[in-house]
Amino acid sequence: MKTPLFALCLLIANSVCVFSEGEDKLQWVADYDVATKLASEQNRRVFVLFTNSKVCVPCKLLKTNVIEKQEFIDYANKNLILLMVDYAPYHSKEAKMDLSEIEDGKKIPKELWMKGRGPWPYLFVLAPDKEVIYSGVANGEDRKTVQEYLKFLDGVKKP
Repeated sequence: MKTPLFALCLLIANSVCVFSEGEDKLQWVADYDVATKLASEQNRRVFVLFTNSKVCVPCKLLKTNVIEKQEFIDYANKNLILLMVDYAPYHSKEAKMDLSEIEDGKKIPKELWMKGRGPWPYLFVLAPDKEVIYSGVANGEDRKTVQEYLKFLDGVKKP
């Protein structure tokens, strides 16, 4: 009896987290299948960010200079489904041995995971039909400010 009730509570909590829309908060999804389903339903691109929030200085700069800015938040809430794979929880030697939830494709398909292992931050942008339309470093000389980043994202579209 406890297991079905617990599963139902998790489903409800996950749905609220994924589907609630706040004007000033980003809505990150933790599962590839959920992200691509939402992207297809809402005709949005999927922003898949590989990061290591603990040790990656460029990741921290991207977060501070772009992702936490209100302009990016507004843009993302209208145009993107956000999916993050953060390697920080796997940073310790013990945790590195248990990457199974990523490696087994539970969070992300292997073809994305293999490229997203570094250098961080690494970005994929997927079309609503799951086609990869950008794969590469998430930050660059041409996208240090939020305005430059939004211009970059506007240019990442399916031909």
